[in-house]
Amino acid sequence: MATRRIRLHKLLSHDVLDTAGRHAGRIEEVRATVRDGQCLVEEYVLGSAGLLERLGISDMAMLIFRLPGAGMPSRGPRVPWHQMDLTDPDHPRLKCTVEQLQSMQSPRPTR
Repeated sequence: MATRRIRLHKLLSHDVLDTAGRHAGRIEEVRATVRDGQCLVEEYVLGSAGLLERLGISDMAMLIFRLPGAGMPSRGPRVPWHQMDLTDPDHPRLKCTVEQLQSMQSPRPTR
């Protein structure tokens, strides 16, 4: 498998389309792990949930400050690394439809 290097900061805030050309969300956060000295992307988080995560705003902070959406489950699809097509990093695309991505979502753990 060939390693591909992409500057992650350039992906942030890019709109993502699905295979049907529909808007799936905006890349707001990237989750990765470092293994054997390499940073390996695990998933991309789209939408408001990803933005809150990137800004370090937890659900608890939203409750304390009584912000809109507090106490509601975080929204925003998580895209497994293998479902994101970054052939053209300026125009990221899903390798599936939004509906297929929704069916892949596992429940988020409660805090």
